[in-house]
Amino acid sequence: MLNNIGNSFKPQNTSNASLSVFYNNDMHGDLKRLGKLKTAKDCFEKQNVTVPKLTLSGGDMFLGTDKKRNSFLVDFMNKFKLDATALGNHEFSSKSKGLAENLEKAEFKSVCANIEVDEKNDLAKRLKDKKLVKSATFMKGGHKFGIIGAAPIDSYIGKNEAGENPTKVMGIDKTIEAINKEAKELEAQGVNKIILCSHVGYGDDKDLKIARETEGVDIIIGGHTHTEIDGVNTQDNDGNKKLNLVMSKRNEPVLITQAGGLNKYAGYLNVEFDDKGVLKQDKIVNKLVNLDQFEESKSVESLMEKYLGKNETLATVKTPYNPKNPTEERLLENPIHNHYGKAMLEKYKDEGAKVAVFGAPTLRGGANDKITTYDIKYAMLPFNSEVGVLDMTEKELVKVLNANWEKYTPHKVIPDLCRASGMSFSASAQPKLNANGEKIYIDDIKLDDNTTIDVLNPSDKKIKVAIDKYTLMTKLPEKLEEFKATSHEQDIFIDYLKNQKEISLEKENKFIYKG
Repeated sequence: MLNNIGNSFKPQNTSNASLSVFYNNDMHGDLKRLGKLKTAKDCFEKQNVTVPKLTLSGGDMFLGTDKKRNSFLVDFMNKFKLDATALGNHEFSSKSKGLAENLEKAEFKSVCANIEVDEKNDLAKRLKDKKLVKSATFMKGGHKFGIIGAAPIDSYIGKNEAGENPTKVMGIDKTIEAINKEAKELEAQGVNKIILCSHVGYGDDKDLKIARETEGVDIIIGGHTHTEIDGVNTQDNDGNKKLNLVMSKRNEPVLITQAGGLNKYAGYLNVEFDDKGVLKQDKIVNKLVNLDQFEESKSVESLMEKYLGKNETLATVKTPYNPKNPTEERLLENPIHNHYGKAMLEKYKDEGAKVAVFGAPTLRGGANDKITTYDIKYAMLPFNSEVGVLDMTEKELVKVLNANWEKYTPHKVIPDLCRASGMSFSASAQPKLNANGEKIYIDDIKLDDNTTIDVLNPSDKKIKVAIDKYTLMTKLPEKLEEFKATSHEQDIFIDYLKNQKEISLEKENKFIYKG
């Protein structure tokens, strides 16, 4: 059933050279609003019966390594009738081998011109069966439309695949060369209307640079930076209206789109081309549609249950917590982080754990009236890392908490911070130097038993710490040989919430960032 939402997707022109595009990006495997996304797509189809149309994605549809969820997402996107998608960094969460398995049953094209895949790489199978291509051509309304793809240039793709014939990603200049080469090959085939599905990201050194330095690309369906770009803007209005119409190397208009992330919006684009395949600037309509105005699709709910089972309520929430942005979620104190830290301590109290430590990006999002199994498995703790207890010195604890702070630049880069339970600590952007000349961003540490740690001169006194394998691997890899995992993140938090039954999401001043 479709909502009474007017003509949200009704085309504004009916020229033979017109095209309507339904687009999204950075779904991150989130199950929330997937049913609404499907309903919005149905509405788009209904209002564009006679107009050539494409459904495209800017990438990051997957997240994590859960095979059931990834299988569900592929089936969902097949039924969603996705035409093509970029490859995002989170497509590689399960490495090249896992991605190759995920795409085996895909009925859509994954397009990517800026990666290098060795013949021994598992993705070579997807190149062979053409599930993964540099570009694809679609015949719509008597016209050929070419779709090229680009993966992010600033991510971990291939970096965690040492010795496994890793996928290699080109830098920005090589990426532009690859896109131009593919565009020329498409034009040689008579395709002069070309769209780039990009997970490179919005910015002067990213999609804006690609738009200005490529030849033949008309539209960029973007992703990666979760940027909300509404309308057609020839200049940036203090960040409120993102510049998204620029001129290419040929002095032809290129439109850049992006629909935020996590299924909050869907994008609708309607364009018209002249007989040379150049965008008519006065015919462009680009808008973001809030998915909350649509009803949930019953068919999607049924499909979820088929793959993932029933969605069980674990605990009710007395006071809601909804972070406004990643800075609030990861840089400031997060009440859900506090509860997860308590869950780790509760799990390992009999083993003497006094402190629990984990990375802030480990646990995502907020909660309103309840927390369910779907929330834990497919939104809050998508990576489900192994967890165990480790003897750690005060020096090592300071090292873990201090890691990655040097990457912090206000309003630009959020470091891969750590959170902790069983203690409180503060940090600031202005570091102090310890006796070895190392920058220490941590100001103070106080354990719940009132033990204080001198952050500039920590001792070799040992503390039992509950920690996950990924945090250890990235912050203190020299201790990996001592680490023995006995549980997983999701199981720990699910058990804790079941026992709590009701939780209050309020800050406890366990972590203070002084700026």
